Amino acid sequence: MKKRITGELQVPTGVRYADVPQQKKRGGGGSGSARGASQQPALLQKLPGGVGVATPSAPNAVALQIAVFGALAAWALAGALLEGPEAQAADTGGLQLALAGAFSIYQLRDAKRVSIGRAAGITFGAMVAGIMLGAGLNAWLQIDIVPIGNFASPGVFVTLWAIAAIAAGCFFIV
Repeated sequence: MKKRITGELQVPTGVRYADVPQQKKRGGGGSGSARGASQQPALLQKLPGGVGVATPSAPNAVALQIAVFGALAAWALAGALLEGPEAQAADTGGLQLALAGAFSIYQLRDAKRVSIGRAAGITFGAMVAGIMLGAGLNAWLQIDIVPIGNFASPGVFVTLWAIAAIAAGCFFIV
């Protein structure tokens, strides 16, 4: 002990401060991701509520996410286009929206190692933002009165925007 105190014996730094808890190293300077985050501009590093924005890191995960969210959006759109005008007025893509939300929570938990509560919050916030954007665009375009080709379902139009917002939240927000 005397040799350690006097400095005659070199002690590794891991042992020297073993009683001091170490902070987790964060990639990207505070983006909230423990792995795979790249350097971001200072504006995007710290958002309110500890939410950070990061670029997608794993190409395989991004390809899977694009395929799943694209398939869900195409499924909702095909369902709206293949039904008659009377069914389009009441049709919504509720199942597709629920599956997109569940997949987003799963991907945030699996790929980005986010807690279940935070993943659900990010997904719900993105869904609400997408629904508000889709409803605003629907109020302006009035899809049910002036259809876009055979597409006249305002519910599916809002659902498509919500799926796009959930996908963006799953890709970029950590």
